[in-house]
Amino acid sequence: MGTHESQGSDQTPVAFRKPQRISVTIPHAVYRYLLTKSDCEGRSLSNLASHLLERFSKEA
Repeated sequence: MGTHESQGSDQTPVAFRKPQRISVTIPHAVYRYLLTKSDCEGRSLSNLASHLLERFSKEA
């Protein structure tokens, strides 16, 4: 894997950190599931993915 800007000793105060964009490739079945779930929840697909990743990171 490559380097990650968020690793190491980031001295930027949390209040000033901006969200970061990433790109992932997922199986078509997962895409369809997330698309349906996002529609049911009234969220964008991007917002749902962000929400799920954030929730997972807090559980880990």
